[in-house]
Amino acid sequence: MWNLDPAKGGIGAGEVPEGARQGRNDFGTIGYRGPCPPHGHGAHPYHFVLLALPQPVPLPDGVPIADLHRAASAATLDQAEIVGLYER
Repeated sequence: MWNLDPAKGGIGAGEVPEGARQGRNDFGTIGYRGPCPPHGHGAHPYHFVLLALPQPVPLPDGVPIADLHRAASAATLDQAEIVGLYER
């Protein structure tokens, strides 16, 4: 998800804030669907990256993550990442 208003202060479960955009996920759909590693394959890492950008990224919903990274890389002011592990 990108183009989040930094003044918003938070996002509720299942919420897509006004003006925000969402990319295509590993399921081939738009939006977040949660972790779904294969059964019995151990813990899989899930990376959540927050980028601080000076302006919105002019990309439509549904673009691949690589396109978003290319569009944002030169303008990134700072970033943070958290990695969660999940297994079934």
